[in-house]
Amino acid sequence: MKNILYVSMCLPYQAASHAGGKTVFFYMNRFAGENDIKVKVVCKVRESERGELLKQYDRYELYPICMPTDKIRRLFAYAGSGWSKVNPLNRYGNTLTAYIYAKFYDMLSHLKEIGFRPDAIILEWTEMVLYVDKVKNLFPDAYIVASEHDVKFQSLYRKYALEKNPVKRIYRYILFKNMEERELDALAKADLVVVQSEKDKAILEDNGIPSDKQTVILPFYMNPASHWSGLGTCNIAMFGDMGREENYMSAIWFIENVFDYIPDKGIGFYIIGGRPDKKLLRYQSERIIVTGFVDDVFAYLDKCFCMVAPLQLGAGIKVKCLEAISYGMPLLANQVAIEGIDARDGEDFLFCEDAESFKNNVLKLYRDVDLQRSLSRHAISYGEIRLDLDKSYEIYVGKLREGWS
Repeated sequence: MKNILYVSMCLPYQAASHAGGKTVFFYMNRFAGENDIKVKVVCKVRESERGELLKQYDRYELYPICMPTDKIRRLFAYAGSGWSKVNPLNRYGNTLTAYIYAKFYDMLSHLKEIGFRPDAIILEWTEMVLYVDKVKNLFPDAYIVASEHDVKFQSLYRKYALEKNPVKRIYRYILFKNMEERELDALAKADLVVVQSEKDKAILEDNGIPSDKQTVILPFYMNPASHWSGLGTCNIAMFGDMGREENYMSAIWFIENVFDYIPDKGIGFYIIGGRPDKKLLRYQSERIIVTGFVDDVFAYLDKCFCMVAPLQLGAGIKVKCLEAISYGMPLLANQVAIEGIDARDGEDFLFCEDAESFKNNVLKLYRDVDLQRSLSRHAISYGEIRLDLDKSYEIYVGKLREGWS
């Protein structure tokens, strides 16, 4: 029997609000379903996710890291390690607090003390990849997997590049350079680096991480049995976790630079996703509907003739774009949104490089039902051929078995 230990900055579960949590949950459960593999998970748990801890997970053992529920203790926990979150030169890249990292170390040390010896350790997200030295010191014989959901330093570079305030710009540059150095150093110490797109693999290879040390997996995406049925409707859709800066700021950018300049006032804009930021809520109107969390995203997508992905920030493959393509929904996306997805412009989706091209393509698609139908047909075909989660899992588990043998 082989033992896999997940060390994750987030609780992986099926109903997670973020795509990364769903991806971890998908592969973790597939591993745990193998006859010769047992899975343990050490992970940070948000206050809003505590209810998930009450559920019975019969496939793996869960060791949660939680902030104190008592307000006074929580205040002291933050106060004692707050500098680690703002220090641009922090050795863990200014990600999690020193308090949380200390709790991870305590839990991992406990597992070692009770005799647990993992064959493989999967460090999920860059935040935990940066902890590789501590993990290797505790479990020197384990096969170490660094699971990169995106290239973190690329995301920080984009924030630096867009920053206008000169003082904040210097701060963001230091953050970016510190993360670049520490992320690449941590990845070099892993036995296997798992990325979610060929684009990320190429970036890391260009920065010294050998190609043969990396493997590409497909992120989990929702793939309903039916396909998009919004042909000829009069709304635009955008969806994602609207509490994340890269999503709500991109929605605001689209409203201010594209939607407000669309001459046809019969077109509406549905912004779909949980935790909408208050900055975004200010833009609600008769034509701009901010839904908040919805149980069935696809029911709302069927009210719309296209989905837009005008992302200004972020890195890594965008699951929302994979979901639109596999669903057969016409997609309008810029470079940040479509990177890592080898779909064809004009056939599988429409590429938009700026506000003007977004506006022109929205109007062209709105007025041409045949184009909507053609994009939908090609997108479905792309999804059926290229987006095979079962094949991706077999590649991943094969790499693990090869590594620990």
